[in-house]
Amino acid sequence: MIILLKNILYLFALLLITSTSLGAKDLYIQVTSIHKSNLFNTVYDLNELGYKAYTDKKNDWYKVYVGPFNSTKKAEQSLKLIQKNISKNAYIINKSGDIPKLNETKKSDDKKSKPNNILKSVDNFGIGLESYYYNNKFEKDGAYSFSLEGYKHGISLMGTKTLGNFIYLLGDIHYTFADITFKDASGYEKSVPETMYETRAVLGAEFIKVNHLLSPFIGIGYRTLFNDFKNVDGSTHESKYIYVPVGITHRYALGSKARLSTSLEYDYFISGEVKNATATYKQNDTYGFRVKSAYEKRDLYIGLFLVYMDAAKSDSIYNASSGYTNWIKKNSTLELGFEIKYFWN
Repeated sequence: MIILLKNILYLFALLLITSTSLGAKDLYIQVTSIHKSNLFNTVYDLNELGYKAYTDKKNDWYKVYVGPFNSTKKAEQSLKLIQKNISKNAYIINKSGDIPKLNETKKSDDKKSKPNNILKSVDNFGIGLESYYYNNKFEKDGAYSFSLEGYKHGISLMGTKTLGNFIYLLGDIHYTFADITFKDASGYEKSVPETMYETRAVLGAEFIKVNHLLSPFIGIGYRTLFNDFKNVDGSTHESKYIYVPVGITHRYALGSKARLSTSLEYDYFISGEVKNATATYKQNDTYGFRVKSAYEKRDLYIGLFLVYMDAAKSDSIYNASSGYTNWIKKNSTLELGFEIKYFWN
C-alpha cells in the first residue's frame, strides 16, 4: 500500500512538471490596442522593464507581446508589473506558432508621423523665470579697478519648431533687471540700476541611440546691457554684442516622461561696443562660454546655468577737449543662477 501511494505521488509530480514545462513555453503577455503614435514609447518602456517586445499590426493599431515565460508564476508576476506601469489592458495568453519579429518602432510606418519620444524636441512655446548671481569685474593694467555685483531676476520667452524628424529651430528672449552694487578699489560703494536684454536663435540636429541623445547646434545671438551710473559719475553705459553660439546638448532619458539635459556652449563674438555720452568704444576681442544642466519633462524645465564672458580692453579713442586717450577697461562677467520654465506643447 505504501509502495502504491509513493508511485501515485511520483506520477502526479511528473505530470505536474511535464504540464508546466509544456504550457510555459507558449506563455506570453499581450498588451492590446496600442496606436502607432504611442508604439515607440510602449516598446521603450517595456525594454526599460527588461522585456523584449514583439508586435502584430492591424491598420494603425498594434498588439504587443512580451515573453515567452518559463513558468506561470513568472508570467503572473510580470503581468502585475506591466498592468501597473504600462497598461491595464494586458493579459496572459497561451500562444502557439510564430510570434512576430522584434519591433524596432516600425520605421517604414512612422516616418510620416511625428516621433513621440521624450528625448526628442517637439513644437512648443514656454515662459520662464530666472534668478542669478552677477559679477562684472573691470581691470586696468592687470589690477582690479571696479566691479558691478549683485543678484538679478528676470523673465524669458522661448519656442521650438521641429523641421522634420531630426532638425529643430529654437528661439528665446531674456529680460533681466536689478539694482546692483558698484564698488571700486578704494571700497566706495553705490547702488546702480542695470537691465539686460538678450535674444537668440539656434539650429540643431538630433542623434538618438537607445536612451541617449546628442544634439550639436549653432546659431546667432544679440545681447545688450544698460548701466545707469548717474549717481556715481553722472554717465550711462550701454553695451551691445552680436555673437555665434556653438555647442552640444546631451539628454538622458529618465523613464518615458522625464529626461536629464546638459548643454556645453562656446560663444564666438562677431562684434561688440560700449557707448556712453561722449563716445562709442569697439570691443572686438571677446569670447564666452555657457554650461546648463536641467531636469525636463514635456511641460516643465528646472535647471541651473553658468555664463562666463571675457572682453579685452576696447579700442582707444583720443578726446581732444580733455587731451586724454580713453578706453573701456578689460572686464569679465560671471552669471550663476537658477531657472524654471513652463511649456505648452
